[in-house]
Amino acid sequence: MSSCKKDKGSSTPINGIIITGTWKIDYCVEDQVDEAYLFEHYTFVFNTDGVLTAASDTNTTVGSWHADDDGVNEIHIDLGHNPPLNYLTKDWIIKAAQSNTIELVDDDSHGDMEVHFKRQ
Repeated sequence: MSSCKKDKGSSTPINGIIITGTWKIDYCVEDQVDEAYLFEHYTFVFNTDGVLTAASDTNTTVGSWHADDDGVNEIHIDLGHNPPLNYLTKDWIIKAAQSNTIELVDDDSHGDMEVHFKRQ
């Protein structure tokens, strides 16, 4: 019987990329539905100490993040349970990581969500 594992994604170390600057979500698709509009007013800052801050015009949420490089190359994001940031609270496979763009796909084999962060 074959496993339904997702591609292991990029082998680029994300820690050195993500901690520099402020990020915005410029692509967010779940089950073929564009949901980027949910995050259009948010900026994200990933700190070296694992603190993740998501700020909009009216709200600031402090959460956490950490990356694994255990052969799966994942990032774990926790921004709580309040919408819309709760959509980001999960384990993500790093599909690609470049100096100004990070592409993540849902780690859940039953999920179909992809998010792209772009450095501002």
